[in-house]
Amino acid sequence: MAVDMVCGMIVDEKSAPASSTYKEDDYHFCATYCRDVFKKEPEKFIIGAKQWGKTTDPVCGMQIDIADAAAMSIHKGWLFYFCNRACKEKFDAEPEKYLKSDTDGADRTPAVPNLQAENLKTVEFPVSGMSCASCVARIEKGLAKMSGIQEVKVNFASEKASVTFDPSRVQMTDLVGTVKDLGYEAGLAKVTLPVHGMSCASCVKKVEGALNGLDGVVKAGVNFATERATIQYISGVVSLDDFKKAVKDAGYEILDTGRVEKQDVVDQERAARKAEFQKLKRKFISGLVLVIPVFLLAYWKMFG
Repeated sequence: MAVDMVCGMIVDEKSAPASSTYKEDDYHFCATYCRDVFKKEPEKFIIGAKQWGKTTDPVCGMQIDIADAAAMSIHKGWLFYFCNRACKEKFDAEPEKYLKSDTDGADRTPAVPNLQAENLKTVEFPVSGMSCASCVARIEKGLAKMSGIQEVKVNFASEKASVTFDPSRVQMTDLVGTVKDLGYEAGLAKVTLPVHGMSCASCVKKVEGALNGLDGVVKAGVNFATERATIQYISGVVSLDDFKKAVKDAGYEILDTGRVEKQDVVDQERAARKAEFQKLKRKFISGLVLVIPVFLLAYWKMFG
């Protein structure tokens, strides 16, 4: 048996839907999606899965750091770590021999680590493109598979997703990328703002760092020549006031020209909803036009 390094699910090595090799070690996954996510940042998931404290080798009784474990095995839903591969091979051959009682000194680690509540963060952002309840289930399942996610709730009526996650293991950009990979849009907006006070390339980096450090900002770039910052962000998570404050704290200023090259966040969301409604309306009318003739042909006797 093996553990999916992305979602923590226990999978059979022989029948795993997907596998990958990294640094001569084989990893198995419950789905190709988890494998593709792992291949983008393998070290992120390997290190994240190992930083769970200390444990005891059930074969030799040595106390080891999980991060330094030479091998790992799964038995009855629990993870066991070993100081060397020889101990792992002995354990895999006769696991019950080393687990006869709770006094044998074997520390058991759950197959999926518990996230610390104090480190968790909850964000809510709009999601567009959903057409039915299956879309909701698809998004919830896709986000829940990510490492560091504790809870996902998607509301079809309000077209919003609420995600509770560990910011040290997953970022807002990861959430947006996953939603996009699933075939939907995570309410991305774009704004260009004039920035005053920059004098060199170092100033550009400071402003970009301040903006990119905000929750909800996907990408921020500053053009020194035009003195403008272009920000791609998730509407509803961060606002224009947050941009102004971040830039001001960095020692610069966003000029209030009274003309921002972007709709207000509320107006933008309203326009997106209206466009989606019109799209669904066109689909309904098209379907109705096709259904009426079929209905009349099927029940023509009833109408004489």
